[in-house]
Amino acid sequence: MKKNILWVLFLLLAVNPLAAQPQLNAQRLDSVVQAYKALGYAGNVLIAHKNKVVYQRSYGLANIETKAPVNTATLFKIESLGKMFTAVLVLQLVEKGKLRLDVPINQYLSREEYALPLMDKVTVHHLLTHTSGYAATAPNPASKRKMNHVKLAFQEPGSQALYSNVGYEVLGEVVARVTGKTFEEALRARILQPAGIKNFYHNDRNGKLTNVALPYKFLSETKYRLVEENRAVQAGPDGGWLTSIEDLFRFYKAYRNHKYFSANTWEMIRTANQTVTPQPLKTEVFTYGLNWLPSGSVGEHLIYGHSGGGMAYSSALYFDPETGYAVITLSNTAQKSRGPVANFFNVLNNRPLLPIEPTTEYQLMTLIDLNGMDHFRKNHPEYVSQLLGNQQPSSFFFTRLIDNYQEVKEYQMVFPVVEVAEQYLPGLSIWHYMKADAHFNLKNFAEAEKENRLAKEKAEKEGSPHVKWYIDELALKLQNQKAQTAQNVAEQ
Repeated sequence: MKKNILWVLFLLLAVNPLAAQPQLNAQRLDSVVQAYKALGYAGNVLIAHKNKVVYQRSYGLANIETKAPVNTATLFKIESLGKMFTAVLVLQLVEKGKLRLDVPINQYLSREEYALPLMDKVTVHHLLTHTSGYAATAPNPASKRKMNHVKLAFQEPGSQALYSNVGYEVLGEVVARVTGKTFEEALRARILQPAGIKNFYHNDRNGKLTNVALPYKFLSETKYRLVEENRAVQAGPDGGWLTSIEDLFRFYKAYRNHKYFSANTWEMIRTANQTVTPQPLKTEVFTYGLNWLPSGSVGEHLIYGHSGGGMAYSSALYFDPETGYAVITLSNTAQKSRGPVANFFNVLNNRPLLPIEPTTEYQLMTLIDLNGMDHFRKNHPEYVSQLLGNQQPSSFFFTRLIDNYQEVKEYQMVFPVVEVAEQYLPGLSIWHYMKADAHFNLKNFAEAEKENRLAKEKAEKEGSPHVKWYIDELALKLQNQKAQTAQNVAEQ
C-alpha cells in the first residue's frame, strides 16, 4: 500500500513540479505558537524546508525581571541536544578512519588511566546508542580520569538500552585521545567552524554574555523559580552548550548537506540499532546521536533528531527526510506544557494536534495550592478523576509532583504525596527512595538511611536500574555525610 502511495506521489510530482514544494499553513502554526504563549511558554521556533527557513517566531520573555523579550539571537542552553554534535564529530572520525565503531574502548583509553568497567567489551557503537550499560550519570561527573565511580546498570553491553550521559562523556575522552586535542578544540575545528557557528559557549557563569535567556521553572500558578545554578554548569560531550536558534540552523544545514560526512554515513546513522524498533514505532529508540519521535504522535514515518531538557531549559531539533521539513525549538520556561515539536509537525502533516495544556503535575500542584494538602489526601480520587479521567495514575503522576516540591524546598510535602501514591501503586522502591531523599534534605539522616536501605532491597527485586542508580547516589551522599560528621567531631 505504501509503495503504491509513493508511486502516485511520484507521478503527481512528475506532472506538476510545483507540487514538490509543500504548502505551509502559517496561520495554523501561528495559532499553535499563540496557544503555547498563552500558557506562559517562552522561546524560539524555526521551521525549515530543505535549506530554507519558511517559518520563524520568537515569543515570551528571556528575562522575567527586566521584561527583556526573546529574539532570534537569544542564547539558550540546549542540554542533551548537544549529544548530536558529539555524535557527528565521532562519526566524522569514523569515516576518516581514526575510529572504529566495533572496537572496544580499551583500544583508545588505557585501563590504568580510566578505570571504567567492561572496557574490553564496551564499544564506540554501544556508547553512541546508549547500550553500554553505563549508568545514566556518574556520582562525580566532573571527574574525567580514573572513572571507577561509573556504575553498571546491566552487565552485557548491547543487551539493553539505558540513556547515559556518562557514555557521551567517555566518547569525549575517546575523541580527545585520537585527535590529540581537547574535545572542545576538536568540536570547534571540525563541527562549529565549517558550519559558520560562532555563538557556542560553556555557560554564563559570570553573567557576562548578553542576550541570554534565563531559565525559569514553572511549578504551579503561584510558584516558579529562577534556576540560577544552571548558569554555572559546564558544558561538555554530553551537552549543555549555550547557543542560538540561528546557529542550530547552521548546524542542521551542514548536517543535511553532508558537510560533515558522506551520504553513506548518514544512511548508516539512519539504520543503526533498528533491531529493537517496533513497527509502528511506539517508543524512542536511539541510533547514532539521534532518536526517533514515536510515529503515532506525528505521522506514519520516522522523524529523526534529538531533544534536550533539564533545569528549566528545553530544546529540540527534528527533521523529516521524506518531506524535507525540519523543526527547531528552544525554550527557557519548563513545566508549563509538553509536545510543541510534535504539534508543529502535526501542522506540517495536516494532522490533529496533541492537547496544548499545562502539564499534569503543574495542574495538580495548582489544585493543591488552592485547596491544601489535607484536602488532597482525603479527596485524592477526585483529583485523579479530574486530571486523568478513568485512567489510573502512573508513578510519574506522583514523582513529578514530588520533584516540584523538592524544587521549592517544601520537603515535608513529599510524605503525604507518597502516602497517597502508595494507595494506587503500593510497595514500589521509588516511594522509599523519595522519602529517604526528603529525610536527607531535612537532615533526618537516620531515617534517610533506613528508607534508602528499604528502597535498595525492593529495587533489587524489581530490577529497576534507573531507581537503583538514584539509591546508590543517595547512599554515597549519606556515607560522605557520616564521614564529614566524624571529622567535625574529631576536630572539636
